[in-house]
Amino acid sequence: MTFKNYRENKELELQSSSLKDIIPLPTTPIFGREEEVKECIRMLEQHRVVTIIGTGGIGKTRIAIEICNRIKYHNWQNIVFVSMATLKEAKEVMPALAHALGISETTERSVAIGVAEVLSNKELVLVLDNLEHVIESASEISRLVSTCPGVKVMCTSRTPLNIRAEHIYYLQTLPVPTQVEFESFAGYPAIELFVSRAKKVDRDFELTPENSKDILEICQYLDGLPLAIELAASRLRVISPGQLLSRLYKTINILSTGSKDLPVRHQSLRNTIEWSYDLLNESEKQLFRRLAVFAKGFNLAAIEQICYDDGVDAIAPINEIESLVDQGLVQKSNDRHRLNLLQPIKDFAYEKWYDADEINIISMKHAQFYHGVSKLIAEGTQGKKQLERMTLGVVEETNILVALDYLLKQAKNNLEARELGLRICGNLWIFWHIRGKHVTTKEYINAFFDASEDDTPSIGTCGALFSLHVACYTLGEIELSKEVAGQLLKEAKALD
Repeated sequence: MTFKNYRENKELELQSSSLKDIIPLPTTPIFGREEEVKECIRMLEQHRVVTIIGTGGIGKTRIAIEICNRIKYHNWQNIVFVSMATLKEAKEVMPALAHALGISETTERSVAIGVAEVLSNKELVLVLDNLEHVIESASEISRLVSTCPGVKVMCTSRTPLNIRAEHIYYLQTLPVPTQVEFESFAGYPAIELFVSRAKKVDRDFELTPENSKDILEICQYLDGLPLAIELAASRLRVISPGQLLSRLYKTINILSTGSKDLPVRHQSLRNTIEWSYDLLNESEKQLFRRLAVFAKGFNLAAIEQICYDDGVDAIAPINEIESLVDQGLVQKSNDRHRLNLLQPIKDFAYEKWYDADEINIISMKHAQFYHGVSKLIAEGTQGKKQLERMTLGVVEETNILVALDYLLKQAKNNLEARELGLRICGNLWIFWHIRGKHVTTKEYINAFFDASEDDTPSIGTCGALFSLHVACYTLGEIELSKEVAGQLLKEAKALD
């Protein structure tokens, strides 16, 4: 069914009521979604079933309402918007749809058959909002589409329907500027949304050069997640952007609102994330909380080695990470081989991880894995794979630093952790040298040496001393570099 079919179609008449324009009106402006709206309309024109997928609070309902009002403006008649947010079970979906369509129950047929019979020769767009918790209704939706050729379905959900007619649009977070210059980022959608919501609670609020840095950091920390930005901005009723920022780093609970006309799950970011978390099975919950160990992304190999015990079924990590992606708890990055957690979701995962008392076990496995990555970097940067391994180092640098920070905390009472940290520092000597991280090199290595008075020669000590020698020499600290080199020679001779 094309735009032309819709424009030429007369008003649809069903058995008991007219269904023209059953669409909620937007209550707030929409920011930065023009291209997304156009693409979803294009997909809806070409396909029978379109599902808008995204994490909780990313704005799926708002963009669906915008799409409905746009296609209504272009004379697509008979658009029916049905919210599934209050339903408890999948079996309630068809009765809810029948109620919206004005279709009455009869003893001669089931509700699903009744809906299909009434719509079998009609043309309309059904918009089914918030389907993730009743996703088992997908088979009934598929049957409806197959028996009603004039019906198109647009769904919003945190997880796909996984039916053959479905085409998925993954909704992303709002772009956030990376530069601090006031003039360069004032027009970004994330900043515009924050300012708009701030003005609702404080009509005198203005974006200024003085508060712009704090607002930028807030939007960056929240990874451009619209609901998180809205909830954060609502707090400016009583505190400044700077005060809000300092509290954001401490607890996710600051992201809540007193707005009673929002669904309960959208009245705090915790509720929104918990809504998705509760849909997971126990094994998926375990994986989700353990993902909090990562920083700035991860790949499947890292997940398998760090988040699972030995002997796990090879297919389990694939199925479970796919489920987390489908629930909107894990995002795919621009590099299709990497995944990540949005910061607010990671904060929630960390709390669950902490409560499970798994931090030391998983953090050590994380450190051991990235020690292996540091070895790959060392081998490649000193050979023909320098560009490839330098790229690997840049991609994984944040995870490596997280590993070093954990090992450093353990180094005072754990010589094994200290040795592992020193070995990583030694492996990174040329990577840090090329990257100009000479001060970083000195700080980490000296911190590991200072963590214990044990002076037993080791491979880790030798590698770290060599890395320290290069850093000191490059910084022009020639005498110190000679002293370090002398200590290295002494250690190396002791180890033969």
